[in-house]
Amino acid sequence: FDHLEGKAYLVTTGFPELGESRRKHRAEKKLKELKRQVLDCPPFSTAKGTSVGQGIVLKSNFSHEGYLEAVATAREYICAGDIFQVNLSQRFEADMAVPPYDLYKRLRHINPAPFANYFDFDGVSIVGASPERFLKVRGDWVETRPIKGTRPRGKSPEEDRVLAQELLSSIKDRAENVMIVDLERNDIGRVCRYGTVKVTELAILETYPTVFHLTSTVVGRLSEGKNC
Repeated sequence: FDHLEGKAYLVTTGFPELGESRRKHRAEKKLKELKRQVLDCPPFSTAKGTSVGQGIVLKSNFSHEGYLEAVATAREYICAGDIFQVNLSQRFEADMAVPPYDLYKRLRHINPAPFANYFDFDGVSIVGASPERFLKVRGDWVETRPIKGTRPRGKSPEEDRVLAQELLSSIKDRAENVMIVDLERNDIGRVCRYGTVKVTELAILETYPTVFHLTSTVVGRLSEGKNC
């Protein structure tokens, strides 16, 4: 869904078919079915007031001690020069009797991020929302917008101003942002023409419904023969 242009795009693949003609036939068949499902959908509801989160117990795949050990190991790798950074994440699990699409609608209501997704596969559904653009390719230009540095929104305009200024003044958050920008420049530089990779925005403040972020923009012109 492109909310800026007010358009919806349907994308299908012919996988797992291997032959080109059979794959194309399967993709076209799936596209027709998707189009039918979209046209038959009832009007969208933001699912206000639903009790999606009531009574849910989240379970982490990390214990507190295990997480601290993982942090210590990551620091050892960084000091040894094996890695520059690590995304040390947790997975939370919970039992819930909520239809995945209702969960998606509720997520869109409480966190209307620019990039949201809902995938419904056989036995598996994926719901997500993020303010961060990983890659954008238009013509032979590529763009990435990494985010490093976050503060919650305040309860008043004055608290908003304090938290925003605190984020902008944070040496730690700016250093992390600059580090990821350097990594993105290096990665994009591998597939872009020499001299075209530029940082057009560095650690600018962006405001979202629930948080402030520091965001940067790196662009480059793709080398001949490269399309992503």
